[in-house]
Amino acid sequence: MQLFIKACIFVLGFLFCSTVIYAEKADEPNNPPQKILEDINQAIRLEPDKAELYRYRGVAHKKLGQYNHALIDFSRAIQLSPNDAASYKYRGETYSKLGQFVRAIRDFNRALDLGLANA
Repeated sequence: MQLFIKACIFVLGFLFCSTVIYAEKADEPNNPPQKILEDINQAIRLEPDKAELYRYRGVAHKKLGQYNHALIDFSRAIQLSPNDAASYKYRGETYSKLGQFVRAIRDFNRALDLGLANA
């Protein structure tokens, strides 16, 4: 029984560390967005309720010009973490790219309300 518990702890630790590594790759400026998408998709499969993973994937979609996919991911991140100012900022930027300026301003204002200084 103790061996089983130790094995479970090891697996959970591995999954957590893997998710952190995938998330950190999204912030590397020289990492191609398509590779980031692959890595983050894997991380989302491991932890589907982690808001920042959707935000990272949204950023990758935005870099690739896939604005509708980016909006879906930023909205999911906001749904999972309603006080995540960065997700509102990125969603606002995406709305702006699509010419949806009223929605963009609303998201930028929400980001500012949540304490993001440079929205």
